[in-house]
Amino acid sequence: MEKIPFSGLPLRKKLSTKLFVVTTIWWISALLSLFFTLSLLWQLEGAAAAINDAGSLRMRTYKLAILDHTHDKATVLAATDDFSEVLNRLVEGDPKRPLMLPKDKEITEQANLILQIWNDRVRAELVEGERGAFDYEKATIFISEIDALVQMVERSNANTLTRLNFHQYFLIALVVAGSIVMLYILCRLIIRPLQRLNYAFAHAQQGDFSYQETLNQRDDEFGLLSIGYNKMTKRLEEVHRGLEENIKEKTHALQMRNSELESLYRVTSFLHDQYDIKTICQGFLAQVMPIIKADAGAIRLLDYNAQEMQLVAEINLSNDLRSSLKCGRFDECYCGRFAVTDSAAEETAIQSFLQSEPPCSVGTYKSLHIFPIFYDREKIGIITFFSYDSQELNVPKKHLIESLANQLGVAIGGVRLLERSSRIAVLEERNVLAQGLHDSIAQTLNFLNLQVQMLEKAFHADNKAEASENLAFIKDGLKESYDNVRELLLNFRTPLRLESFSHHLEELIKRFRQQTNIDVTAMVEASNIHLSDKEKLEVVLIIQEALSNIRKHANATKVALQIYTDEENYIIKVVDNGQGFEKDILREKSLEHAGLLIMEERAQKIGGQLSIESQPDKGTELRLVIPRMA
Repeated sequence: MEKIPFSGLPLRKKLSTKLFVVTTIWWISALLSLFFTLSLLWQLEGAAAAINDAGSLRMRTYKLAILDHTHDKATVLAATDDFSEVLNRLVEGDPKRPLMLPKDKEITEQANLILQIWNDRVRAELVEGERGAFDYEKATIFISEIDALVQMVERSNANTLTRLNFHQYFLIALVVAGSIVMLYILCRLIIRPLQRLNYAFAHAQQGDFSYQETLNQRDDEFGLLSIGYNKMTKRLEEVHRGLEENIKEKTHALQMRNSELESLYRVTSFLHDQYDIKTICQGFLAQVMPIIKADAGAIRLLDYNAQEMQLVAEINLSNDLRSSLKCGRFDECYCGRFAVTDSAAEETAIQSFLQSEPPCSVGTYKSLHIFPIFYDREKIGIITFFSYDSQELNVPKKHLIESLANQLGVAIGGVRLLERSSRIAVLEERNVLAQGLHDSIAQTLNFLNLQVQMLEKAFHADNKAEASENLAFIKDGLKESYDNVRELLLNFRTPLRLESFSHHLEELIKRFRQQTNIDVTAMVEASNIHLSDKEKLEVVLIIQEALSNIRKHANATKVALQIYTDEENYIIKVVDNGQGFEKDILREKSLEHAGLLIMEERAQKIGGQLSIESQPDKGTELRLVIPRMA
């Protein structure tokens, strides 16, 4: 950043230097004037003292004349010495009083003349002459010289007073003029530039950055401030001018981002509401093609085993491309080669293909865009967009299509998982059905087959008693088979959603009582049971299987069903007073009979643990423990 060199100004150009020089000149002028005025006052004071002493010399002269006629020499000598002291002090001056004669040649000569007359004539007559030698006439002549000196001093003093008055007027004029000059300088150098800068800043405050201050013609600090202000406003004007464009760019970018997010949300919502791959892919193309302004599009899923691409959805695809065998092979199409590489999205001009004419080059398409479809880090398909003109996608739009392609991959993978789960569920139910048929109907049919063979033997042997017994066994077996089939049908009609858990338990117990006439005691804390629908279904099926086993094998007269909770688990108990069995037999039954295995598998599905306790002639207890959710 460019710096304004305040510290680099020459000393003579600095505003502070100018103010200091002007102030110094004014103060020096004022001090000199004051000093001269004081000097004149001092001269006036000294001259006044000189006039006073000179006037006293006249009186002393008359006194000496009188003393010379009336007193002895000693008195005259004392008065003479006193006169000499006053006269010498007058001529030489006394700064302490102050006392001084004006520095004038005429006055100095007159004072020296008086001193000479005194020393040569008057003093000699007074000291050495006879009594009365210094008479009145001589005193008058000497006093006339003193009067001349006094008059000279008074005239000089009057001139000094005139000069003093002039300098006082000059001092007043100097103060007034100096104040006016200082005000003018302050106004010119400081106040007016500050006002102009304030005016310029007012323009800037109102957003008018085009106003330029002309103080930059000055060579002082305000000139530099003006240069800095002009540079600042010029920069602000450039920023302000570009701000609207920046806002437009940011607004456009924000609108594009919002449009992308809206497209992502719309397509994602569509994908997660569909459960058919073809419908998903067709709808995906219909919603994504307008985003990149494609003229045609296709989605192919990859079959790595057959090295083929299966066309599952297309829009506006030409008949040649739709029916072309080459477009379905990995090794005979550009899209196929892209499918087996790790490449990201590509855009290619169709005319740039070097291989023999691909099917997509026969039509009027000029460019294509290929995007991979990933699921669980595996490329499961490709999306191809065709355009009649050459166009390039910007980076944000590419990222958007890639994100949408990833969502499509998740949706396709989810549908495949649902289909796989449905197939597994069907297989599991078929297995359960087969196991149920094996445990009940198959064994009964085998028993009936043996009874028919025995009936045939009794018939040939003409043994009516044995034949009647076999017929009775056959009737019982048919009835048992009917009951087993009916029970299986009822079991498989159990609804998948158990909205009333206790209601279904009551129906189950009621049906068991009707089939067996066995007394059933139920203690169910339904209000404390908070199981999911899946857990409720598995619990009902386990209880159903347990009651079926009691009906078939236990020979019980009483059954107790208990469902309750403790601090950590849900506990389900089915207890009967039947014939029971040994633990070794229980292990054998687990291997031979599918019912026990089915109950254990159902318990494991819901994270539960199944246990069976039994002793001969002491009944059996089935216990299911399901952990409570935190």
